[in-house]
Amino acid sequence: MADDTHEAPLTKEEEEEKSDGEHTSEVEKVKKRLNGLEFLDDGELWRIHTAKYDPEHETIVVYYHDASIENADIDDCEYSSLEEVDGWVAKFQKRLEKLQAKKKKTG
Repeated sequence: MADDTHEAPLTKEEEEEKSDGEHTSEVEKVKKRLNGLEFLDDGELWRIHTAKYDPEHETIVVYYHDASIENADIDDCEYSSLEEVDGWVAKFQKRLEKLQAKKKKTG
């Protein structure tokens, strides 16, 4: 006798959870490295909120918000690719290092 039971298709949320699970260790490493860091983009100061795997784009995306917002949640955030955010963070850290070096010379 054939089994006529079929699994219901996964909802979008279930698909995202499944994808998150497959990429958990990579996402956790990114969160540990970036969460809470700040960077400048187009003259605005941003703070990194979290990172997640985005199955639509098939990559990790980083969520960030205006640094002036205290206790921000995901609804306050914008997101970009990990590569783009890494570039902004690196550029901002170099800028801070130059300012600190200059301050040491004059201080």
